[in-house]
Amino acid sequence: MNIPGVNVEKGLARLGGRVKSYQKILGVFCKDSRGKLTELQECFDTQNTALYITHVHGLKSALGNIGAEKLAKDAEMLEMSGDWDFVVANHDAYMKEFNILLADIDKVLADAAIPGGPYVDKQKLAIALGRLKQNLVVMDFGGMKAASDALMEYEEAQGIGPKIKAVLHNRLAGEYDAAIDGIDELLREL
Repeated sequence: MNIPGVNVEKGLARLGGRVKSYQKILGVFCKDSRGKLTELQECFDTQNTALYITHVHGLKSALGNIGAEKLAKDAEMLEMSGDWDFVVANHDAYMKEFNILLADIDKVLADAAIPGGPYVDKQKLAIALGRLKQNLVVMDFGGMKAASDALMEYEEAQGIGPKIKAVLHNRLAGEYDAAIDGIDELLREL
């Protein structure tokens, strides 16, 4: 995973290297930051220095948590200056950089997700589908059950949920060829 302006390794290290957790944190960060940027802009427009600095402080902490070191340092400079003229001189550039960061994170998260779904780990899904297919081919009923259980978490995902349900239904109904065809179709989509 590569996000310009973000030390991804540092962000991942804070979560023990758990990629899925980091992706969730990034998604929450984007959502929350958009609201905070709106509030920051309102403070700028009304020249509310005290509240502006409060919002910048919160953004600084959030940026540091995901590993966006440069923008965190820029936020610290805005926060620590206490000088409205400095804020005026740097606000627009800061907002522009922050919005670019959000767009970059959105792209990385979208590339890792199934279209229309809530950040589904494509690699994990592909592995689970592959295991079910392998167990269907060799008629390993215990393996089929375990692989099916692993796929159940995707049944409600937008876009792919109905296809996962169909595969699992076909497996339960003994329609193994239809289940394998459905798996192949899902793997092509990934």
